[in-house]
Amino acid sequence: MKFNFRKIASVLSSAVMVSSTVALAAAATYPAPFIKSGQPNVAIVYGQNAPLDLAAVINVNNDLNSRLAGTTSGSSGGSTGSSTVIGGDYVKLHTENDEFNLGESMSSFYSSLDSDNLATVLADGTYENDDNDEFDYTQEISLGKIPLTHFQDSDYNDDKPVIGFNMPDGTFVLNYTLDFNDAADGGNAAFDSLEDTNIKMLGRDYYIVRATPGAGSTGMKIELLDAANSVTLTKDEAQTIQVGDKSYEVTLTYSHSTNGVAFHVTGDGIDFTTDKMSTGDVKKISNDVYLAVKENLAGEGDQDVDQAVISLGTGKITIQQGEEVQVNNEDISDIDKYNDAVVTANIVNSTEHLDSITLSWTVGDDTFLSAGSDALILPGFGTIKLAMGAWNTPKKEMTTLENDGSEKLRVKTSVADGSVQFPLVC
Repeated sequence: MKFNFRKIASVLSSAVMVSSTVALAAAATYPAPFIKSGQPNVAIVYGQNAPLDLAAVINVNNDLNSRLAGTTSGSSGGSTGSSTVIGGDYVKLHTENDEFNLGESMSSFYSSLDSDNLATVLADGTYENDDNDEFDYTQEISLGKIPLTHFQDSDYNDDKPVIGFNMPDGTFVLNYTLDFNDAADGGNAAFDSLEDTNIKMLGRDYYIVRATPGAGSTGMKIELLDAANSVTLTKDEAQTIQVGDKSYEVTLTYSHSTNGVAFHVTGDGIDFTTDKMSTGDVKKISNDVYLAVKENLAGEGDQDVDQAVISLGTGKITIQQGEEVQVNNEDISDIDKYNDAVVTANIVNSTEHLDSITLSWTVGDDTFLSAGSDALILPGFGTIKLAMGAWNTPKKEMTTLENDGSEKLRVKTSVADGSVQFPLVC
Protein backbone atom coordinates (compact mmCIF):
# COMPACT_ATOMS: atom_id res chain seq x y z
CA MET A 1 0.00 0.00 0.00
CA LYS A 2 1.05 3.65 -0.48
CA PHE A 3 0.48 6.79 1.53
CA ASN A 4 1.14 10.29 0.26
CA PHE A 5 2.41 12.76 2.83
CA ARG A 6 3.00 16.45 2.29
CA LYS A 7 5.91 18.03 4.02
CA ILE A 8 4.83 20.39 6.79
CA ALA A 9 6.16 23.66 5.47
CA SER A 10 5.92 27.15 6.86
CA VAL A 11 2.67 29.06 6.71
CA LEU A 12 2.47 31.31 3.68
CA SER A 13 0.76 34.09 5.57
CA SER A 14 -1.14 35.10 8.60
CA ALA A 15 -2.28 38.51 7.43
CA VAL A 16 -3.35 41.57 9.33
CA MET A 17 -5.00 43.98 6.90
CA VAL A 18 -5.65 47.41 8.28
CA SER A 19 -7.12 50.57 6.88
CA SER A 20 -8.59 53.80 8.01
CA THR A 21 -12.10 54.09 6.66
CA VAL A 22 -15.32 52.63 5.23
CA ALA A 23 -15.52 50.47 2.11
CA LEU A 24 -16.49 51.86 -1.27
CA ALA A 25 -15.89 49.99 -4.53
CA ALA A 26 -14.45 46.94 -2.83
CA ALA A 27 -17.28 46.57 -0.34
CA ALA A 28 -18.56 43.37 -1.92
CA THR A 29 -15.25 41.59 -1.35
CA TYR A 30 -13.33 43.48 1.31
CA PRO A 31 -15.27 43.94 4.57
CA ALA A 32 -15.62 47.47 5.82
CA PRO A 33 -13.68 49.53 6.40
CA PHE A 34 -10.87 48.97 3.90
CA ILE A 35 -11.28 51.94 1.57
CA LYS A 36 -12.32 55.55 1.89
CA SER A 37 -12.97 57.57 -1.26
CA GLY A 38 -11.10 54.92 -3.18
CA GLN A 39 -7.95 55.40 -1.13
CA PRO A 40 -7.15 52.50 1.19
CA ASN A 41 -4.34 52.48 3.72
CA VAL A 42 -3.72 48.74 3.81
CA ALA A 43 -1.14 46.98 5.93
CA ILE A 44 -0.43 43.30 5.34
CA VAL A 45 1.40 41.13 7.85
CA TYR A 46 2.61 37.97 6.19
CA GLY A 47 4.98 35.02 6.55
CA GLN A 48 8.56 34.27 5.65
CA ASN A 49 8.30 32.61 2.26
CA ALA A 50 9.19 35.35 -0.21
CA PRO A 51 8.80 35.45 -3.15
CA LEU A 52 5.63 33.40 -2.64
CA ASP A 53 4.48 35.60 0.26
CA LEU A 54 5.34 38.76 -1.62
CA ALA A 55 3.33 37.49 -4.58
CA ALA A 56 0.32 37.16 -2.30
CA VAL A 57 0.79 40.75 -1.11
CA ILE A 58 1.06 41.96 -4.70
CA ASN A 59 -2.11 40.05 -5.59
CA VAL A 60 -4.04 41.75 -2.80
CA ASN A 61 -2.77 45.17 -3.84
CA ASN A 62 -3.49 44.53 -7.53
CA ASP A 63 -6.98 43.30 -6.72
CA LEU A 64 -7.73 46.43 -4.70
CA ASN A 65 -6.44 48.57 -7.54
CA SER A 66 -8.50 46.74 -10.15
CA ARG A 67 -11.67 47.02 -8.07
CA LEU A 68 -11.17 50.73 -7.59
CA ALA A 69 -10.25 51.54 -11.18
CA GLY A 70 -12.66 54.09 -12.57
CA THR A 71 -14.63 54.60 -9.35
CA THR A 72 -15.37 58.06 -8.02
CA SER A 73 -15.96 59.64 -4.66
CA GLY A 74 -18.31 62.48 -3.86
CA SER A 75 -18.09 65.46 -1.56
CA SER A 76 -20.90 66.94 0.48
CA GLY A 77 -21.64 69.22 -2.44
CA GLY A 78 -22.06 66.31 -4.82
CA SER A 79 -18.92 66.79 -6.94
CA THR A 80 -16.89 63.73 -7.97
CA GLY A 81 -13.23 62.98 -8.47
CA SER A 82 -11.03 60.11 -9.62
CA SER A 83 -10.04 57.50 -7.03
CA THR A 84 -6.54 56.12 -6.63
CA VAL A 85 -4.83 53.58 -4.41
CA ILE A 86 -2.04 54.97 -2.24
CA GLY A 87 -0.16 51.86 -1.18
CA GLY A 88 0.21 50.09 2.14
CA ASP A 89 2.34 48.63 4.93
CA TYR A 90 3.41 45.09 5.61
CA VAL A 91 5.56 43.24 8.11
CA LYS A 92 6.77 39.64 8.04
CA LEU A 93 5.84 37.40 10.97
CA HIS A 94 9.18 35.67 11.38
CA THR A 95 12.70 36.11 12.68
CA GLU A 96 15.99 35.94 10.86
CA ASN A 97 16.38 32.22 11.56
CA ASP A 98 12.84 31.02 12.21
CA GLU A 99 9.82 30.76 9.95
CA PHE A 100 6.19 30.44 11.07
CA ASN A 101 5.86 26.69 11.70
CA LEU A 102 3.31 24.26 13.07
CA GLY A 103 3.02 24.61 16.84
CA GLU A 104 4.11 28.24 16.98
CA SER A 105 1.65 30.97 17.93
CA MET A 106 0.58 34.28 16.44
CA SER A 107 2.73 36.04 19.03
CA SER A 108 5.85 33.89 18.59
CA PHE A 109 7.79 36.49 16.61
CA TYR A 110 6.63 39.86 17.91
CA SER A 111 5.66 40.73 21.46
CA SER A 112 3.89 43.72 19.93
CA LEU A 113 3.46 45.60 16.66
CA ASP A 114 3.82 49.39 16.56
CA SER A 115 4.62 52.25 14.19
CA ASP A 116 7.92 50.60 13.25
CA ASN A 117 5.89 47.71 11.82
CA LEU A 118 2.70 49.38 10.58
CA ALA A 119 3.62 52.98 9.92
CA THR A 120 0.17 54.15 8.82
CA VAL A 121 -2.37 52.40 11.00
CA LEU A 122 -0.26 52.39 14.18
CA ALA A 123 1.34 55.76 13.52
CA ASP A 124 2.49 57.83 16.46
CA GLY A 125 0.12 60.75 16.84
CA THR A 126 -0.54 64.06 18.54
CA TYR A 127 -3.89 64.76 20.18
CA GLU A 128 -5.09 68.33 20.74
CA ASN A 129 -7.63 68.93 23.49
CA ASP A 130 -10.24 71.69 23.50
CA ASP A 131 -7.77 74.04 25.24
CA ASN A 132 -5.39 73.65 22.26
CA ASP A 133 -2.86 71.73 24.36
CA GLU A 134 -1.07 68.94 22.50
CA PHE A 135 -0.25 65.45 23.77
CA ASP A 136 1.81 62.84 21.91
CA TYR A 137 0.73 59.19 21.91
CA THR A 138 1.79 55.81 20.56
CA GLN A 139 -0.25 52.84 19.35
CA GLU A 140 0.46 49.12 19.44
CA ILE A 141 -1.12 45.72 18.88
CA SER A 142 -0.29 42.63 20.96
CA LEU A 143 -1.36 39.31 19.46
CA GLY A 144 -2.65 36.42 21.54
CA LYS A 145 -0.77 33.14 21.99
CA ILE A 146 -2.97 31.18 19.59
CA PRO A 147 -1.04 28.13 18.30
CA LEU A 148 -1.00 26.89 14.73
CA THR A 149 -2.25 23.30 14.91
CA HIS A 150 -3.49 20.37 12.86
CA PHE A 151 -7.07 19.86 14.02
CA GLN A 152 -10.44 18.40 13.15
CA ASP A 153 -13.80 19.79 14.26
CA SER A 154 -17.30 18.65 13.38
CA ASP A 155 -18.38 22.29 13.04
CA TYR A 156 -15.68 23.25 10.56
CA ASN A 157 -14.47 22.30 7.09
CA ASP A 158 -17.00 19.44 6.75
CA ASP A 159 -15.25 17.63 9.61
CA LYS A 160 -12.08 17.27 7.53
CA PRO A 161 -8.65 17.73 9.21
CA VAL A 162 -7.05 21.10 8.53
CA ILE A 163 -4.01 23.12 9.58
CA GLY A 164 -4.88 26.47 11.10
CA PHE A 165 -5.93 28.27 14.27
CA ASN A 166 -8.61 26.64 16.41
CA MET A 167 -10.06 29.17 18.88
CA PRO A 168 -12.61 27.96 21.43
CA ASP A 169 -15.16 30.36 22.90
CA GLY A 170 -13.34 32.95 25.02
CA THR A 171 -9.98 32.78 23.23
CA PHE A 172 -8.02 36.03 23.47
CA VAL A 173 -7.17 37.36 20.00
CA LEU A 174 -5.35 40.65 20.57
CA ASN A 175 -5.02 43.89 22.51
CA TYR A 176 -4.93 47.32 20.91
CA THR A 177 -3.50 50.13 23.06
CA LEU A 178 -3.32 53.89 22.58
CA ASP A 179 -0.90 55.26 25.18
CA PHE A 180 -0.18 58.94 25.84
CA ASN A 181 3.44 59.84 26.50
CA ASP A 182 2.22 62.50 28.94
CA ALA A 183 -1.36 62.02 30.10
CA ALA A 184 -3.89 64.08 28.14
CA ASP A 185 -5.25 66.95 30.22
CA GLY A 186 -9.03 66.80 30.61
CA GLY A 187 -9.15 70.38 31.87
CA ASN A 188 -11.06 69.53 35.03
CA ALA A 189 -12.58 66.59 36.90
CA ALA A 190 -15.45 66.51 34.37
CA PHE A 191 -12.98 66.06 31.47
CA ASP A 192 -14.62 68.94 29.58
CA SER A 193 -11.44 69.62 27.58
CA LEU A 194 -11.64 66.20 25.90
CA GLU A 195 -15.09 66.83 24.46
CA ASP A 196 -15.67 68.29 20.98
CA THR A 197 -12.22 67.14 19.85
CA ASN A 198 -10.86 64.69 17.28
CA ILE A 199 -8.54 61.74 17.78
CA LYS A 200 -7.06 59.23 15.35
CA MET A 201 -7.17 55.58 16.44
CA LEU A 202 -6.15 52.62 14.27
CA GLY A 203 -5.76 54.95 11.30
CA ARG A 204 -9.34 56.19 11.58
CA ASP A 205 -10.65 59.60 12.67
CA TYR A 206 -13.06 59.77 15.60
CA TYR A 207 -14.84 62.70 17.22
CA ILE A 208 -15.04 62.67 21.04
CA VAL A 209 -18.58 63.82 21.70
CA ARG A 210 -18.57 63.01 25.43
CA ALA A 211 -16.00 62.10 28.08
CA THR A 212 -17.28 61.47 31.59
CA PRO A 213 -15.37 60.45 34.72
CA GLY A 214 -16.22 57.33 36.64
CA ALA A 215 -18.51 57.51 39.61
CA GLY A 216 -19.02 54.86 42.27
CA SER A 217 -18.56 51.42 40.71
CA THR A 218 -18.42 52.73 37.13
CA GLY A 219 -15.29 53.73 35.26
CA MET A 220 -14.52 56.51 32.83
CA LYS A 221 -16.65 56.58 29.67
CA ILE A 222 -15.71 57.99 26.26
CA GLU A 223 -18.22 58.29 23.40
CA LEU A 224 -16.76 58.41 19.88
CA LEU A 225 -18.50 59.33 16.64
CA ASP A 226 -17.40 58.17 13.22
CA ALA A 227 -15.92 61.34 11.74
CA ALA A 228 -15.57 60.05 8.18
CA ASN A 229 -18.44 62.09 6.73
CA SER A 230 -19.04 65.19 8.85
CA VAL A 231 -20.83 68.32 7.64
CA THR A 232 -22.37 71.48 9.04
CA LEU A 233 -26.01 71.85 8.05
CA THR A 234 -27.90 75.15 7.93
CA LYS A 235 -31.62 75.00 8.66
CA ASP A 236 -33.78 74.22 5.60
CA GLU A 237 -30.78 73.84 3.28
CA ALA A 238 -30.10 70.30 2.02
CA GLN A 239 -26.67 68.79 1.55
CA THR A 240 -25.71 65.61 -0.26
CA ILE A 241 -23.44 63.30 1.73
CA GLN A 242 -21.61 60.30 0.27
CA VAL A 243 -21.35 57.17 2.45
CA GLY A 244 -19.57 54.35 0.69
CA ASP A 245 -21.19 53.99 -2.71
CA LYS A 246 -24.49 55.49 -1.48
CA SER A 247 -25.51 59.14 -1.42
CA TYR A 248 -27.99 60.76 0.94
CA GLU A 249 -29.59 64.19 0.97
CA VAL A 250 -29.90 65.54 4.52
CA THR A 251 -31.88 68.62 5.61
CA LEU A 252 -31.94 70.24 9.04
CA THR A 253 -35.70 70.71 9.47
CA TYR A 254 -35.94 71.74 13.13
CA SER A 255 -33.50 73.56 15.40
CA HIS A 256 -33.82 74.67 19.00
CA SER A 257 -31.10 75.39 21.54
CA THR A 258 -32.72 73.25 24.27
CA ASN A 259 -35.30 71.04 22.52
CA GLY A 260 -32.83 69.65 20.01
CA VAL A 261 -32.63 69.24 16.25
CA ALA A 262 -34.41 67.09 13.64
CA PHE A 263 -33.51 66.01 10.13
CA HIS A 264 -35.06 64.73 6.91
CA VAL A 265 -33.00 62.15 5.01
CA THR A 266 -33.61 60.80 1.49
CA GLY A 267 -31.60 58.54 -0.79
CA ASP A 268 -30.94 54.85 -1.39
CA GLY A 269 -34.68 54.20 -1.43
CA ILE A 270 -35.42 55.82 1.93
CA ASP A 271 -37.48 58.85 2.95
CA PHE A 272 -36.95 59.33 6.67
CA THR A 273 -37.59 62.07 9.22
CA THR A 274 -35.94 61.83 12.61
CA ASP A 275 -37.46 62.86 15.89
CA LYS A 276 -35.74 65.56 17.95
CA MET A 277 -32.12 64.69 18.72
CA SER A 278 -29.58 66.06 21.18
CA THR A 279 -25.80 66.28 20.95
CA GLY A 280 -24.39 62.74 20.95
CA ASP A 281 -27.63 61.08 19.85
CA VAL A 282 -27.51 58.54 17.03
CA LYS A 283 -30.29 57.45 14.67
CA LYS A 284 -30.22 54.48 12.29
CA ILE A 285 -30.91 55.58 8.73
CA SER A 286 -30.37 52.31 6.85
CA ASN A 287 -28.32 49.13 7.25
CA ASP A 288 -24.95 50.12 8.74
CA VAL A 289 -25.57 53.86 8.17
CA TYR A 290 -26.28 56.12 11.14
CA LEU A 291 -26.84 59.84 11.60
CA ALA A 292 -25.09 61.24 14.68
CA VAL A 293 -25.38 64.76 16.09
CA LYS A 294 -21.96 66.19 16.91
CA GLU A 295 -23.06 69.69 17.85
CA ASN A 296 -26.31 71.64 18.07
CA LEU A 297 -25.40 75.23 17.15
CA ALA A 298 -28.88 76.71 17.43
CA GLY A 299 -28.81 80.20 18.88
CA GLU A 300 -25.03 80.25 19.38
CA GLY A 301 -23.08 83.45 18.91
CA ASP A 302 -24.33 86.29 16.72
CA GLN A 303 -25.31 84.13 13.78
CA ASP A 304 -28.73 84.72 12.23
CA VAL A 305 -29.19 81.10 11.13
CA ASP A 306 -29.49 77.86 13.06
CA GLN A 307 -26.98 75.11 12.32
CA ALA A 308 -26.03 71.60 13.40
CA VAL A 309 -22.90 69.54 12.87
CA ILE A 310 -23.57 65.89 12.04
CA SER A 311 -21.73 62.80 10.89
CA LEU A 312 -23.21 60.18 8.60
CA GLY A 313 -21.50 56.81 8.82
CA THR A 314 -21.11 53.89 11.21
CA GLY A 315 -22.46 55.83 14.18
CA LYS A 316 -21.30 55.91 17.80
CA ILE A 317 -18.82 53.76 19.71
CA THR A 318 -18.93 53.84 23.52
CA ILE A 319 -15.93 52.65 25.50
CA GLN A 320 -16.08 52.46 29.30
CA GLN A 321 -13.54 51.18 31.76
CA GLY A 322 -14.07 47.48 32.46
CA GLU A 323 -17.14 47.22 30.23
CA GLU A 324 -17.97 45.80 26.82
CA VAL A 325 -17.58 48.23 23.95
CA GLN A 326 -20.94 49.34 22.57
CA VAL A 327 -21.80 50.25 18.99
CA ASN A 328 -24.82 52.51 18.70
CA ASN A 329 -25.81 51.70 22.31
CA GLU A 330 -25.67 47.93 21.83
CA ASP A 331 -23.02 45.58 23.27
CA ILE A 332 -20.82 44.17 20.51
CA SER A 333 -21.55 40.63 21.74
CA ASP A 334 -25.28 41.26 21.16
CA ILE A 335 -24.84 42.27 17.52
CA ASP A 336 -25.55 39.24 15.32
CA LYS A 337 -22.84 39.81 12.72
CA TYR A 338 -20.09 39.65 15.36
CA ASN A 339 -20.93 36.06 16.45
CA ASP A 340 -20.87 36.75 20.21
CA ALA A 341 -17.35 38.23 20.07
CA VAL A 342 -16.44 40.51 22.97
CA VAL A 343 -14.36 43.70 22.93
CA THR A 344 -13.66 45.03 26.42
CA ALA A 345 -12.26 48.47 27.24
CA ASN A 346 -9.58 49.28 29.79
CA ILE A 347 -9.21 53.03 30.37
CA VAL A 348 -6.45 54.29 32.62
CA ASN A 349 -7.04 57.79 33.97
CA SER A 350 -6.50 60.01 36.99
CA THR A 351 -8.77 62.74 38.34
CA GLU A 352 -8.24 65.10 35.40
CA HIS A 353 -6.03 63.19 32.96
CA LEU A 354 -6.39 60.37 30.41
CA ASP A 355 -3.40 58.00 30.32
CA SER A 356 -4.32 55.17 27.93
CA ILE A 357 -7.08 53.21 26.18
CA THR A 358 -6.83 49.46 25.60
CA LEU A 359 -9.28 47.32 23.62
CA SER A 360 -9.19 43.58 24.33
CA TRP A 361 -10.75 41.26 21.73
CA THR A 362 -11.90 37.70 22.51
CA VAL A 363 -13.94 35.41 20.27
CA GLY A 364 -17.45 34.35 21.21
CA ASP A 365 -18.48 31.20 19.39
CA ASP A 366 -15.86 28.57 18.58
CA THR A 367 -13.85 30.27 15.84
CA PHE A 368 -11.52 28.87 13.20
CA LEU A 369 -8.96 30.38 10.86
CA SER A 370 -7.24 28.47 8.07
CA ALA A 371 -6.19 28.93 4.47
CA GLY A 372 -9.17 30.08 2.44
CA SER A 373 -11.47 30.64 5.42
CA ASP A 374 -13.24 33.89 6.20
CA ALA A 375 -11.00 36.47 7.82
CA LEU A 376 -11.39 37.62 11.42
CA ILE A 377 -12.16 41.33 11.73
CA LEU A 378 -11.98 43.43 14.90
CA PRO A 379 -15.66 43.87 15.84
CA GLY A 380 -17.03 47.37 15.98
CA PHE A 381 -13.89 49.06 14.65
CA GLY A 382 -13.23 46.93 11.58
CA THR A 383 -9.70 48.19 10.97
CA ILE A 384 -7.80 45.01 11.85
CA LYS A 385 -8.21 41.88 9.77
CA LEU A 386 -6.62 38.51 10.50
CA ALA A 387 -6.42 36.11 7.56
CA MET A 388 -4.33 33.07 6.72
CA GLY A 389 -2.99 32.23 3.27
CA ALA A 390 -2.18 28.89 1.67
CA TRP A 391 0.64 26.59 2.72
CA ASN A 392 3.88 26.61 0.80
CA THR A 393 4.56 23.00 -0.28
CA PRO A 394 7.36 23.27 -2.86
CA LYS A 395 7.71 19.51 -3.31
CA LYS A 396 6.08 16.23 -2.37
CA GLU A 397 7.58 13.43 -0.37
CA MET A 398 6.53 9.83 -0.93
CA THR A 399 6.37 7.35 1.93
CA THR A 400 5.64 3.75 0.98
CA LEU A 401 4.69 0.81 3.17
CA GLU A 402 5.58 -2.45 1.38
CA ASN A 403 5.55 -6.18 1.99
CA ASP A 404 9.02 -7.33 3.10
CA GLY A 405 8.32 -10.99 3.70
CA SER A 406 5.57 -12.98 5.35
CA GLU A 407 5.86 -11.23 8.72
CA LYS A 408 7.40 -7.89 7.91
CA LEU A 409 6.60 -4.54 6.37
CA ARG A 410 9.19 -2.16 4.99
CA VAL A 411 8.92 1.63 5.17
CA LYS A 412 10.57 3.83 2.56
CA THR A 413 10.62 7.59 3.09
CA SER A 414 12.76 10.73 2.93
CA VAL A 415 14.54 12.60 5.69
CA ALA A 416 16.84 15.61 5.71
CA ASP A 417 19.87 13.49 4.83
CA GLY A 418 18.20 11.64 1.95
CA SER A 419 16.14 8.48 1.38
CA VAL A 420 15.88 5.81 4.07
CA GLN A 421 14.15 2.47 4.50
CA PHE A 422 13.64 0.26 7.51
CA PRO A 423 11.62 -2.84 8.40
CA LEU A 424 8.55 -3.00 10.62
CA VAL A 425 7.66 -6.21 12.46
CA CYS A 426 3.98 -7.13 12.22
